[in-house]
Order: sequence, then structure tokens, then C-alpha cells
Amino acid sequence: GWASYGIIFTVLAPVRIHPAAVHAVILAIPIIIVVTAAELRRAVWRRFRRLFSSSAEGASEPLYAAGFIVCIVVLSFHLADAAMPERYYDALAMHLYIPSYVAGHQAWSFDVSNYAFAYMAMAVDFLYANVFLLQGEQAARLLNFVALLFICIAIFRIAVRCCSRVAAIWAIALFVSIPVVLIESTSLFIEHSVALFIIYAVLAIILADFRVSLLSHTVVMILRAAATASKLHGAVGAVAIGTASSAFYLLYPRKQSEYIKFSI
Repeated sequence: GWASYGIIFTVLAPVRIHPAAVHAVILAIPIIIVVTAAELRRAVWRRFRRLFSSSAEGASEPLYAAGFIVCIVVLSFHLADAAMPERYYDALAMHLYIPSYVAGHQAWSFDVSNYAFAYMAMAVDFLYANVFLLQGEQAARLLNFVALLFICIAIFRIAVRCCSRVAAIWAIALFVSIPVVLIESTSLFIEHSVALFIIYAVLAIILADFRVSLLSHTVVMILRAAATASKLHGAVGAVAIGTASSAFYLLYPRKQSEYIKFSI
């Protein structure tokens, strides 16, 4: 969903349809679908229950509980720092300017005569613009912090498949304690969202046990498209992950109709 919104907002950026009400409706669509569709609602509820039940199981392991507490404490520092005003030059000159420009002009002007970065990949900046229209700079900074939380979840889900839960939770504790991660999550730099797209593309392949289905491959393609639309190194990662996903999909014999869908 995050990646899909990034692609959609990038396509709609030059169109003057960006009042706060429109973006509020766009964000509310998935919530309305889940609330009105009983099957989806039950599936979401089961996932939440599974998430909290697995956390309760881990609480009985002292080392796991200690690692989880360390993660919460460190992430609380990230959240507190994210509440401060932006102070990094690059984030002020570009990543905060683009949302404020969209808020003021209802669209983004791809005008290189005024902005040297006008044609750069900016999907994440348009995601920032989406929440900026609703609640200003703090909402955009909070979105960046939420990206970090989702990255931690992905790291944990990948790590537990090759090591213990204790090792996985402490890997996250070490990750969030890295100074550069603090800088990224307490500013409007876009690397967290780019990393989010890349790591979830990898996670989609791993959760499929490397027997990539057409649905899994589609998810990977959407994520790599969002990464490509966000930054150059996102495109580099997208090429590698997309190639791997295609190889895993073609590794097993398929029906002709499936190959046609894959090509499309």
C-alpha cells in the first residue's frame, strides 16, 4: 500500500488536485474497504492477534524481553527527536520544500529552470506531501519514523527464519542504535522509505519460500517500482531484486496462461 501510494502520488503530482480533503479521502479508502469487507476485517484481526500472541510468547524469554525493552527505549529516543523541527540542510532545501510547495500550489512544478532537482525521483517526497497536507511537518516526520518501525518488523521476520528470536530482537536493537539510523529517522531524509521498499521486496520472496507465485512477483514489482521512483540506489536494488524474483518464478514449470500474465 505504501509503495502504491508513492507511485500514484508521483503520477498525480503535476495535476492540481491536491487539497487536504482529497488526500484524506485517498488515505481513508483502504480503511473503508477493510471496515466494510467482513472477510478482510477478520483477516486483519487475525494478523493483529497473531502479532500480539507472538510477542506474549517471547516475553517469557528473559533475553528476548530484555532486547525488546532495549528496542522500545531506543525507539522512544527516535520518536522524541522526530518531534523536533527539521534542521538538516538537504532535508530543508528539498524534502521539506516539496511538500510545502505542493501544499501552497496544489501541484508540483517539474520546472528545472527554478529547481535543479525538479526531475529527480521523488516518490517519498510526494508521500511526505500527502501527510503534510493533513498535519504539516510533524506528520511528515512521523511518517518517516513509522517507516523505521516497519523496517524493524521486516528485519525481525527475516532474521527469525535463520536464527533464534533472541538473536533477531537483539539484531534490531543493534540496528536502531546505529547513529546514522537516528539521523535518518529524526529528519526528512528519504532513505528509510527506500529501504522499506527494498527490504519488503526481499521479505516477499522469503515468505514465499523462494517459490515465487504471480502474486508474490507482482508485490515485488510494485515495491521495486516505488524504490526506483524514490532514489537512484533504490533503482539499483530494484534491478537486483526484480531479477532474482523473476528467476525464482521461472525456475518452476508454469502453465502458458501464467507465463502470459507474467510477461504482462
